[in-house]
Amino acid sequence: MKTIIKRMSVQLVKESSHKYDVPRTLHSPEDAAEFIKSVIDFDTVPCELFIVVPIDSKSKPLCVTVVTKGTLNCSLVHPREVFQPCLLANAAACFVFHNHPSGDVTPSREDKAITERLVKAGHILDVPVLDHIIVGDNFYSFRTDGTERRCNIIW
Repeated sequence: MKTIIKRMSVQLVKESSHKYDVPRTLHSPEDAAEFIKSVIDFDTVPCELFIVVPIDSKSKPLCVTVVTKGTLNCSLVHPREVFQPCLLANAAACFVFHNHPSGDVTPSREDKAITERLVKAGHILDVPVLDHIIVGDNFYSFRTDGTERRCNIIW
């Protein structure tokens, strides 16, 4: 008896492109926060969005992908969905973002846990997570806050 095996391919499909007045490269949390606030108008979003921005070896953003759209105060995130666009775009690294519609950028226990999980997955896949930034009335950078020591995150 012969077994039928499907041949498949996976590809990255560009949905659209727009010109934005944003930094050409992302070298700091400030650059990254400015970039994502220019591309996504969080003031009009009533729920949490989790976003990944894969970057090339010269820190240039390759694309912006909304990984999940959550509820008012939570978003379900899994490393598989976060890293898929990074791998398809041949990214050297990535930044991840999510918003807090309340405006308060204080990270929750879940925010800390997913950051630790994504950083570990990034190490395994050789696509490091350069920072996880929470956007609200201002922004919060896990990388520069020193939270990695409290979360057992090794950047």
